[in-house]
Amino acid sequence: MKQKITFFLILILSISTGNAQTFSDTTWTRTMGGTLNEPHGYMLEARVSMMTVPQGDIYVLTNTKSSDGWLNAPTQNQNAWLIKMNAQGDTLWTSVFGGSGYDAATSIAPLPDGGCAVAGFSQSNDGDFPNNHDADLGRSDGFIVRFDAAGNKLWSKLYGGSSNPVGGIDQLYDIIVNPAGELVCVGRSSSINGDLPVDFSKFVASWFLSVNATTGAIIESRRLAGPGHDENNLCDLYKIENVKQGEGYITVGTQTENFSNTIWTVRLAADGTKMWETKIGSNADVLVKGIWATNSGGAVLVSNLQYVATENTETLIGGYDIWVFEIDATGTIIQQSLFGGTSHDIGYGIISDNEGGYYIPAHTISEDIYPTTDANFGAPDFLLLHLNSALDTTATYRMGGSDSDVLNALTLSPDANALYMAGYSSSSDGFLHQNYGGRDVWVAKFWEESTSLHRIDADKMNIYPNPTKGTFTVEKSLGFIEIYNALGRKVFSKKGSFSRLQVDVSYLPKGLYFVKSKNKKTKILIN
Repeated sequence: MKQKITFFLILILSISTGNAQTFSDTTWTRTMGGTLNEPHGYMLEARVSMMTVPQGDIYVLTNTKSSDGWLNAPTQNQNAWLIKMNAQGDTLWTSVFGGSGYDAATSIAPLPDGGCAVAGFSQSNDGDFPNNHDADLGRSDGFIVRFDAAGNKLWSKLYGGSSNPVGGIDQLYDIIVNPAGELVCVGRSSSINGDLPVDFSKFVASWFLSVNATTGAIIESRRLAGPGHDENNLCDLYKIENVKQGEGYITVGTQTENFSNTIWTVRLAADGTKMWETKIGSNADVLVKGIWATNSGGAVLVSNLQYVATENTETLIGGYDIWVFEIDATGTIIQQSLFGGTSHDIGYGIISDNEGGYYIPAHTISEDIYPTTDANFGAPDFLLLHLNSALDTTATYRMGGSDSDVLNALTLSPDANALYMAGYSSSSDGFLHQNYGGRDVWVAKFWEESTSLHRIDADKMNIYPNPTKGTFTVEKSLGFIEIYNALGRKVFSKKGSFSRLQVDVSYLPKGLYFVKSKNKKTKILIN
């Protein structure tokens, strides 16, 4: 087993400074819901997921407490809600499923026959989820539900163990289909009986589960833990992807100790055994949200970072930023970038654009992502990012209404000519046309070559190399160049406009600095 401990610092990324565009290239939008919240819940279950199937249709998954509006079946507590749409935005069918307890759908996987499989966790012991392992205590089992293309439920199963003698909390967070056609999930489990192996060395640990896609029968079920695991060290795996080179999977989650998170990336063999792992930590809170396997055997990951403001830093760093980084086939970080304004900016996942770049769904409440206040419809707004293969931000798109709008999921059409977006909204104005009450599901079709994408201006200031060992070059800066340290103190200043200027910062301590000019502000790492 390979174990690698890395403590990171952050590179830069561009903050756009042009004017917001009109929203002329959304082919269609749909708002769906009832008078209560869609999605409902917390953390992973409080999102909208989406996928396309090879036939071109779209699946949208969320959770709900509503029993009116779009949801004509009465529900008890929280249930899962699955929607199937065609490429024109027409609803083909919907399904509300669950039981009388708390049911949380967390992920969806498209199947070759046009159907899908849904994973999550449930505290129910009736309805679609009888035979809960811990029915008397109301603790959760993981679930998988298989639907055909017409919306018929082919099977549903609960997986987990009981609290006798210990444990009993089992949750599934992500589901995929492996090359053999099996359903593969990751999540969290504290059980050592039932569907889980007896292992007293693991406490609240991550869970790998593979099942037969036709019957739901278990093929492999095992718990995994990271370095230093004990009863005070929690391990979760949130996302899993098939590797592009060879067999097996690349997964990512967190280890939590003393209320502090570190990112935990694990390479698994086809049977779920651990091949290597990497822990990435910092003095900032991290929360991993997405992973995309690369052709080189590694992956690009999306996380969020929260900086603790110190004296004079409030105008330089704000809230959460979106951190994107690429690891190679050994788990080593090979490139990274950071996106954000002076307030909160949260990313929720990542997909490939099929041309070497990436799309990231997000939300923002930063007013300086765009320079004009009319670009901020409310707080937060939907935010779409596009990055190239070097993880430079090449385009952004901001939209929303006067209330809360959060973009959770993206998927490309099978021909890759259109981008579908999904999230939730409490707005009924601006970019949103209707609200049924609380949070509603929002789905849109967006052309990939849209002129509404805000292209990052190539004439803005550029600095390289970043990070630097002591000198860097500034191109196309206007008026002045100023450099500030993390305490907000100016450590370098030069007046004038420069087409190209070399700056020597070898006398400065290693760390993160801020470079300002009239036409851009950005971040640079001295290492």
